[in-house]
Amino acid sequence: MATNNSSNPATDDDDLITGSSGSDTLTGGLGGDTINAGAGDDMISGDGPVAGAWYFETYNYNFGRADGQAFDIEDGTGTGSGYVTDFDVDNLTNSLRGTSGDPDDFGVILTSTLNVTVGGSYRLTTRSDDGSTIQIFDSNGNALDFNNQSGGVRDYLNNDYHQGATTRYGDVTLDPNETYTIQIRYWENAGAETLSATISGPDTGNTSQSLLTSPMVGSPPASGYPPTGTAAGVEGDDVLNGGAGDDIISGDGGNDTITGGADDDTITGGEGFDTFVYNAGDGHDLITDFNTGTGQDITDGDPSNNDFLDLSAFYTDIFELRADLNDDGVLNQSVGDFSDNTALGGSITLTGVSASDLTEDNTNVACFTKNTLIETPYGPKPIETLELGDLVLTKDNGAQPIQWIGVRTVPATGKFAPVRFAAGAIGNNIALEVSPQHRMLVSGWQAELFFGEAEVLSPAIHLLNDKTITRAYKPSVTYYHILFSEHQVISAHGAYSESFHPSEASIGGVSEGSRKELKELFPELFASKDLSTLTARRTLKGYESKVINW
Repeated sequence: MATNNSSNPATDDDDLITGSSGSDTLTGGLGGDTINAGAGDDMISGDGPVAGAWYFETYNYNFGRADGQAFDIEDGTGTGSGYVTDFDVDNLTNSLRGTSGDPDDFGVILTSTLNVTVGGSYRLTTRSDDGSTIQIFDSNGNALDFNNQSGGVRDYLNNDYHQGATTRYGDVTLDPNETYTIQIRYWENAGAETLSATISGPDTGNTSQSLLTSPMVGSPPASGYPPTGTAAGVEGDDVLNGGAGDDIISGDGGNDTITGGADDDTITGGEGFDTFVYNAGDGHDLITDFNTGTGQDITDGDPSNNDFLDLSAFYTDIFELRADLNDDGVLNQSVGDFSDNTALGGSITLTGVSASDLTEDNTNVACFTKNTLIETPYGPKPIETLELGDLVLTKDNGAQPIQWIGVRTVPATGKFAPVRFAAGAIGNNIALEVSPQHRMLVSGWQAELFFGEAEVLSPAIHLLNDKTITRAYKPSVTYYHILFSEHQVISAHGAYSESFHPSEASIGGVSEGSRKELKELFPELFASKDLSTLTARRTLKGYESKVINW
């Protein structure tokens, strides 16, 4: 088991902290840290402290051979700050000084919280060489009075002497159900370095407990607490890796990168725009606050101003991703065909996230209806970037200029729900979605055998097979139609399909379903009657399409 001990402190600098193969409790402290926890069930915090830890501030100071110097510590030169879970003050000082051996002339201030359930009289002790004090502050920053073993009544436990290792106590009255700030001051002039502290009272069963292990000690207060002013450092952009084991990981502030690693992890990003990493087989992870931080924008095309979880290896398109979440509230590839995707090998639960909250911005999973790639003389281009007059490569007539582009967003339900072709279903290299009556080019031996044609057209709706060709129901879809001066066959994501041409003869030459769909989607088309009337290929009827084996 590893903790932030004095040899491995969490400082306000950019730390590299490595855990053990056991169950570690680690924090990076402030600054941009990298924590690799390793195996075991770990608890990791990128910036904030963990329960039982102490916030430290260390100083170099030329102490004299005199009593009463604990409150001179801040007059020295600060050497570091952060979090520890021990009172190994000499090792801590050497770590921050970059020295070894027996350090002299330094001071350490340790601060945490003290949670009291049962009120009454409590006895605290320190054992130190040289001097030490304990102060307890109420919620207003007022120091409580101690009845000291030596030194009478003061607002601190008084063991503030130039001395060999000596134990002294002080008694203080604490109120029930209160959280106090507790602060230990320690200074060393020369000689041995010793510091320990205990508490006893109603909450401990009146038995002595070390302040390192007592359950009364909580998490250190936030920097800026009244007793010592504002601590140095800022919340950093941390890199946290839980490794194997069931880990609890918190990024706290900053823009953190968090990997749960193997097994079942609970992850909280905290404030900032965090990047969560899930690799295949990483177990059943829970992310508690995906896209809940301040300033998240998940629709502006910029993935850097929101939380981000790259799921592109596991889902072909955003609709497949959303359908998987809608199925049972968990991302686990439980609905749909994922034969062309990497297997999750586990699951991801996103607390409070609905399907509509998942976008290309925060998952890197694209919407291929909008971003369908059309072959042009200059390479594939997203359909939404094409303009009137742009050249598109056609199967029969080379490059042809676009005469008209229709765009409309409709609810992707009922008759308007698109037909989705999984990658490879009809020659497409990635998933493709088209309107139900959009005509797809069918070629090969089946076209020759059944229809005596090398190539025929079939409405997409007639090609459904409930496996690789399915309906894609979702909140909305944006359809694009491209028109040329006559029917053309063009390539979209590597699959050939029709273009549309709106003259009266052409409208009359297609199916009633096509005419009805296009009239409802693009009524303005029916005002155009001055283009030629050729069809590109024979169009199959519904019963004819059914004989094709997909």
